[in-house]
Amino acid sequence: MNIWAHRGLSYKYPENTLTAFRAACAYDITGIELDIQKTKDGEIVVIHDEKVDRTTDGTGFVKDFTLKELKQLKIANGEGEPERIPTMREVLELLKPYCLGDDLLINIEMKNSEVRYEGMEEEILRLVAEFGLSDHIVYSSFLPEAVALIKELDPTVRTGILHDSPDQCVAWLEQTKADAIHPFVQEVVPGQHLERLGLPVRAWNIRNQEPFFGEEGTVVRQDTEKLRKMGVTDLFTNNADLYCELRAPRFRDTMRLIPGVAPDPQTGLLTEKEGVAANVEPAEVRAGMRMRWNAPHLEYRIHRYSGEIDPALIYTYTYHPESNWTTICPEKETEDWTDADRTFEDDGYIRLEVRRKDGQEMAEGIRLKDICTFSGSPDHLPPIPSYFLQEIQETERTVRACRGRGDRAYLLLADSHYATGGHWEETLRNLKAVSRRICPDGVIHLGDFTDGLMPSEQTGEWFLEVKEDLLSLGCPLRICVGNHDTNSFRNNPDPFTREEWETLYLDGKKNSFTDDARTKVRSIFLSSFDPKEKERYGFDAGTVVWFAKTLLTTPIGWRFLIFSHVPPLPEIHYWSKEIRNGLTMVRLAQTANRLGHPVLGWFHGHNHADQIYRRKGFPIISIGCVKMEDFKDKKPNGAFVPDRKAGDVTQELWDVLVVHGSGNSLDLIRFGAGTDRKT
Repeated sequence: MNIWAHRGLSYKYPENTLTAFRAACAYDITGIELDIQKTKDGEIVVIHDEKVDRTTDGTGFVKDFTLKELKQLKIANGEGEPERIPTMREVLELLKPYCLGDDLLINIEMKNSEVRYEGMEEEILRLVAEFGLSDHIVYSSFLPEAVALIKELDPTVRTGILHDSPDQCVAWLEQTKADAIHPFVQEVVPGQHLERLGLPVRAWNIRNQEPFFGEEGTVVRQDTEKLRKMGVTDLFTNNADLYCELRAPRFRDTMRLIPGVAPDPQTGLLTEKEGVAANVEPAEVRAGMRMRWNAPHLEYRIHRYSGEIDPALIYTYTYHPESNWTTICPEKETEDWTDADRTFEDDGYIRLEVRRKDGQEMAEGIRLKDICTFSGSPDHLPPIPSYFLQEIQETERTVRACRGRGDRAYLLLADSHYATGGHWEETLRNLKAVSRRICPDGVIHLGDFTDGLMPSEQTGEWFLEVKEDLLSLGCPLRICVGNHDTNSFRNNPDPFTREEWETLYLDGKKNSFTDDARTKVRSIFLSSFDPKEKERYGFDAGTVVWFAKTLLTTPIGWRFLIFSHVPPLPEIHYWSKEIRNGLTMVRLAQTANRLGHPVLGWFHGHNHADQIYRRKGFPIISIGCVKMEDFKDKKPNGAFVPDRKAGDVTQELWDVLVVHGSGNSLDLIRFGAGTDRKT
């Protein structure tokens, strides 16, 4: 669920004030909602009511005050100097760094339904353009004519139509050309099928559930999952802090210490060593971060790593044995043993080598949080680079241009191969930014969440972290299991059993499907790898039978999307000369195609390359890898590998899949390396 701070963090601070806006920006919100009106001398100011009586110490209509007179009014804030009514210019100056750094959006509600402020639409467009923030704004109003006018003045802007009733909002869509509806949350009920609109549904609340600063009342936390199922994509709330975490780097203090190992000072790899323990995953630290040592019976020394990535991990077929893309810094010698607290002077990564003072063996099951506390991390993540902001905006524009009403849009990823020191955190930020703008209907990951080279417990923890990250996007997640996900890659001595990986990744369901009545599409998710079989790649007999039954029982007139990790045919798979039962599966899909159930596409990952194979009567579509990888060999004929580079937009690679409500074509809008594709 996308969360917007309604008039700022307006339960804790006076609404529509710079303080309320600044406080809200500390949280991982989608955007700020605010209200604008015009003064007697034509200045745009930020205030909700047409009169100043409720929120200031003055009386009268906003329109009857000059800006100078309004600035003399006081807004009580309970402490220190009183607030003043801000101008829109002041608010944009405050929020611009957050818009450009965190991709914060701003919903500007034009308060012109009671007082018709002539020229407001033209003036706010000019002011926003002056600040270079046109791509970060949504304009809304209860007055349909105002929404229609601002859309006529600039057809590229985002707009939302406001009304208590969702039905009335929908009725005004054609007249206003609005891009979203903004109904009252308590008027949204099951059976309205708002999800069929294919538009953002941003619901708002009022005082009986969310009092404003200084008002009496009990805050009611909305059931966001229930709202999502009714088609609500966004929530305007006075209490954004109830729904969102602080916008700050996360420090994973749950990292495990493994007894009997320590980092090699030259290679950085963990090696056997008696009497000590070390954290498996290097922990990222920032300059100024403090580590407080809480285990007086233990002492430690630090091994330092940098964020520099070995180019071989990007440009050759190479997997780091510990899924660790950081680089040991041997020039920073391992320090003497100590139990003192520490403040870090530089950004980087650390492994702690820990031992008992009494010389006894280290126990199992210790985690960093059990022995030390980290504090003083920055309040904010580093700003989103400009090249990513441009790509976020371009992706949104392209999706909006090709996604019609009634179409579905999904975030589609493959082969993320999570690694310490990799770029997953940036990938997640970009996914969140695009998700907030396009409100996808779901997320699909085609497998290989990790390299599958670590102990099964570590692999499972990393997968659950990536899964939780994807679920934080606020929409349904569907998964295919990759060959690396079974933790059997390169004869890993600690593989998952079939039962373990089916339970971990698929909740015990080897194959599954979902139905979408709006587009009449059945999406089928298949298991395509079994490390216990002689021919590991492919589909077992049970999957073949299940697939045939699923195709045959699909309602008449419906279409198919098919997803697997491994491609179904050996000619589009570099690693083997046979795909077990692959041709049988393709023939079943061809039969469905001939019987009037169009197969819109069979999507797979695994190849780490882009390709659309069209020789079987329906497109078989390979998705390039999320992992920043750029080796051109070991690819099937006809595949394309886009160039990748760290610190560049091509670092990223994933798609927005648009499924149209009619017809048999699909749109794939690429984020990062590669190009958009159409089947």
